[in-house]
Amino acid sequence: MKIFEHFYHLVSEFIQTYVPFQFSQLQIGRMTMEGISKTLNSSNL
Repeated sequence: MKIFEHFYHLVSEFIQTYVPFQFSQLQIGRMTMEGISKTLNSSNL
């Protein structure tokens, strides 16, 4: 039971630290891609 509690604690810690980081990375990437596409569209016009 103690092992399970320890494992659960590690998993929750991992989720709290890793998942928000990945999400922010995705947001930054999406914003960058939108900026690049807007720049390309405006330069084509």
